[in-house]
Amino acid sequence: MSRRRSLESQTDIEGKTETSEHDLEEQLDVLGEKHEEVEAVRDTIGKLDFGGTLEAGEHLEDDMGEVEDAAMEVFDKEDGKMEDVEGENEDIEESLTETMEGNEAEQEKLEGLRPDIETDVTRRKIEEAMQTIVKDVEFFADQIVQAIEAREQAKRTQEDLKGRVHSSPGGGNRE
Repeated sequence: MSRRRSLESQTDIEGKTETSEHDLEEQLDVLGEKHEEVEAVRDTIGKLDFGGTLEAGEHLEDDMGEVEDAAMEVFDKEDGKMEDVEGENEDIEESLTETMEGNEAEQEKLEGLRPDIETDVTRRKIEEAMQTIVKDVEFFADQIVQAIEAREQAKRTQEDLKGRVHSSPGGGNRE
């Protein structure tokens, strides 16, 4: 009777969505920590007098520039990982959307059957089947919204951190 494709339970789908949201938050925390490291290095550089001999002062200034570069390199690496996690989240969104659209197509097929059915019992069963599909579509819509909101919030925070790191004094733009 049925030609079912591989299906997942709502619990599994919720788990994927929640895991993706957790992964975004976790990587955002790491990115925030790396941002704090860059800012701490810059703060320290701003407090240094580079005293002593001319040579030592120049050497210390160069060394601290390398420290800042290293901290920014780590930040940029974690930023790249954040992009990967966001990409995985988008893949989940796409998968959810495709499945939801498939459900909507199933609903249209059932609606197309209505005019051909005259028996009340059969019509009620069709309505029950349609309600099942509607609930599933609503479930997928909720999961998609949750995934999108998590990704967009993470992206805003990521862009804010990236903007602060790359526009702050030093900003990796030393010669």
